[in-house]
Amino acid sequence: FTILNANNDDQTWEWYEGSNWISKISYVRCKYSLGYTTPMDDWLITPGIKLEKGYLYEFAFEAQTQYAAHVERLSAHFGIAPDPESMVNELVAPTDITKEEFGDKFRVQLTVPADGVYYFGIHGISDPDKYFLGVDNISIEKGPSTNSPASITDLKAEADKNGELKTTITFTAPSKNLDGGN
Repeated sequence: FTILNANNDDQTWEWYEGSNWISKISYVRCKYSLGYTTPMDDWLITPGIKLEKGYLYEFAFEAQTQYAAHVERLSAHFGIAPDPESMVNELVAPTDITKEEFGDKFRVQLTVPADGVYYFGIHGISDPDKYFLGVDNISIEKGPSTNSPASITDLKAEADKNGELKTTITFTAPSKNLDGGN
């Protein structure tokens, strides 16, 4: 991962290992900014990942705040280089993180304009004088081709009127693919 401390303070992303009441835990977190007057501006950027045009991908991660009284904030982006200037594709708009457990889960589907290597960045942008922003379970998964049929619509299931163990299922087949083409 690439870590960029864009506001040049002495706090940024770090690997954390600890324990809770039940087990050991480990995740990445952006250090607190207690007493600081500038907002957090720290990037956690994945290694380059080769993606192909014509496929749907899912970018996912979980986030938490160390203490609910200290609401944290983040956004997520992707681009063609591991630097903030290249993170031009917003995946998650600035979002407040309010839960102390990893309960804020983010899942975003995306396509890329061309085959190539792409980077995914989580941008810590909490207000000044907060605590810890945690991130865990980052994943990027390749999905179906964008030429695959879109979802069915008008799904209905009717139980047998005589009580037999059978069901009549009806739906409207898609006329478009995931890309919106016929």
